Amino acid sequence: MSPIRPACTHHVLLHLVCRVLAWLGLGLLCLALNTAGENIAAHSVMRLPVAAVFFPSANLECTVPAFVRDGKVAVCEDRFTGPGFLKMGVQYPVKKLKPVPGGKVWRFGLFSAVSSDGRFLATTFRRTKNGGCGLCLWSLATRQPLWVERDAEPWTRFGVGSPIAFSLANRYLAYFAKSDGIVVRDSGTGARHATLNFPKGIAPGYSSQRIAFAADGRIISVTQFHIVCWDIATEKVAWVLPPPTGLSGFSGFRVAVIRNGKELAVAAYPAGKLAVIRKRAPEIALYDVKTGKALGAISVPAVVGRGARRATNFSLLTDIAASQDGRYLIVAENGEGRFPRGVAQVGRLVVVGLAGHRIMYASGLRQGGLWSVAISPDDSFVLASEPTRLLLFRMPWRL
Repeated sequence: MSPIRPACTHHVLLHLVCRVLAWLGLGLLCLALNTAGENIAAHSVMRLPVAAVFFPSANLECTVPAFVRDGKVAVCEDRFTGPGFLKMGVQYPVKKLKPVPGGKVWRFGLFSAVSSDGRFLATTFRRTKNGGCGLCLWSLATRQPLWVERDAEPWTRFGVGSPIAFSLANRYLAYFAKSDGIVVRDSGTGARHATLNFPKGIAPGYSSQRIAFAADGRIISVTQFHIVCWDIATEKVAWVLPPPTGLSGFSGFRVAVIRNGKELAVAAYPAGKLAVIRKRAPEIALYDVKTGKALGAISVPAVVGRGARRATNFSLLTDIAASQDGRYLIVAENGEGRFPRGVAQVGRLVVVGLAGHRIMYASGLRQGGLWSVAISPDDSFVLASEPTRLLLFRMPWRL
């Protein structure tokens, strides 16, 4: 019998090594796909592509955008020159609003509000670096300022300014005042209609404050740790709620009022130490506006960055908006991932169906994160702001 040649042994060993490397490569590929794949849910989620990218200003700085005129025109804000119109299909603003009366403005706030009928736009401003805060309301038809109030809340060290909200019928406008809590004014004349003070022991927390009008003459304010509901007619508190069980606080630039103003959707984040928080997903808490009763929660699985080895921070829902037909919630979500070159922030846009409380659509991950969202009056488009750009999404149900 002839002896086995050493070359055969080498071939066998080489074959085994190749098989091991192939299995390792397949495993790494699956791990990469799982890491890159949004971690949304077990059910099928359709991808939501970006339809267009706009560069409205080098000073955009995560400004909350707004739609007017059936989604054909949007309003975005330059922190130095103020709000401007952005036409769909044109990358840069083509029109600016007339200046705020009374002198030069040092900075404009992050928050603008457009009335649902497209008649008014309001934003906060600051005259100097150390003070002179106010609020201006413009007519969008003439682009002329209608009235100016100088009692808007002074900016915090974050420099965001006061959130603003129009009532459901656009008759009233609400914002934070220097010492009066929430001030409600007549949109047309600027006359003060109501002053709403916070209950004792609840700090407004202006840097993380949200305002929303609801049905039955009520207004909601969401601080970092409480939800407060007032009856505007009596100027008295109707109810106060802490975060839901298992959640430690509320997040996001805004809250969404749904079901014709009868229900409230608020972004919340998990409670516990950081190591525990990383393992839990942020949630959207739902409430009945009239009673304050909790109506459940919708979990939004955490973002993990493409190519990231592991999540380094819990996901945060930074903004939330409701479709006009009341069927969907549009959510901006941010997270962090540890990449080979360090930690980077990523974000995505998520569309949640309210009928089954399930995620229906999600965008790809965006470097730098998504900070705010706005949906057009006909539910056809969504604008989402990156740190220096605006992304336009065409909603799938309008394709």
